[in-house]
Amino acid sequence: MKNCFIRTDAHVHMGYYTRYGYEEPFYYSPRRVVGLMDRCGIDEFIVSTTNAQVPSISLSDILREAKEMKRLAGRRAHQFLWLSGRIYDSDRSLKVLDTGLYEGVKLHELETPWYKERQGDLIQILEAVEVRRMKVQFHCSSAEGCRPLDLKSLANRFSGIKFDFAHCCHKEGILGVMEECPNVYTDTAMFDDYAAIEKCNEDIKSRIMFGSDFPAYHIIDGSGFTYEYRKRLIGATKASVNMGIAFNNFLSKRGGF
Repeated sequence: MKNCFIRTDAHVHMGYYTRYGYEEPFYYSPRRVVGLMDRCGIDEFIVSTTNAQVPSISLSDILREAKEMKRLAGRRAHQFLWLSGRIYDSDRSLKVLDTGLYEGVKLHELETPWYKERQGDLIQILEAVEVRRMKVQFHCSSAEGCRPLDLKSLANRFSGIKFDFAHCCHKEGILGVMEECPNVYTDTAMFDDYAAIEKCNEDIKSRIMFGSDFPAYHIIDGSGFTYEYRKRLIGATKASVNMGIAFNNFLSKRGGF
């Protein structure tokens, strides 16, 4: 099935990031994110909160940001809590997940080494997420603890969680993991090798979502917001994958995968 137009984005960020050409972190606010989604015709999107490793950011700041996103975007925005070690240590019972603001959590091994150094905490986090029927987005790459094959055992153990093993790391085994684990999805953030997924079966294709990784490209080389975003959208429409259906399947709370 061909995409004629993509109206969903499974991988967006808001918050403070070091911007290309600037020494001080730049704030990609909820208003800025929603404005870009509007300009590019995106109906719904998954957005992660501020990277909490920024020393001046507290849990109350993150909650304030999430409330502002909810005010501006309503149900269009599906917010994931970027759970750093520092934020988890300040709320180990994860009461923040009961505020009604979040639908899942994002975990980034290169920011907090959950896999290599804090597996006990990682298991407790996933147990809390599974009980709440929430979703998980893992940053994936070729680094230890980020590879899909490293994370496969967690997907098998927590079969009640839908995981987004982000960045479609096909060279690191994501497609094989998806074949084995029906609860694993992926997104195309920072990915453009669509030929690699053309031969996938329809089941796997139904779990590949469009992801822009906004504002990563702006951080890396200063590329224009709207121009680069639209370029990525156009590239993704060339794939014979209905990424909107995958997005809806991932967020659905209905039984099964």
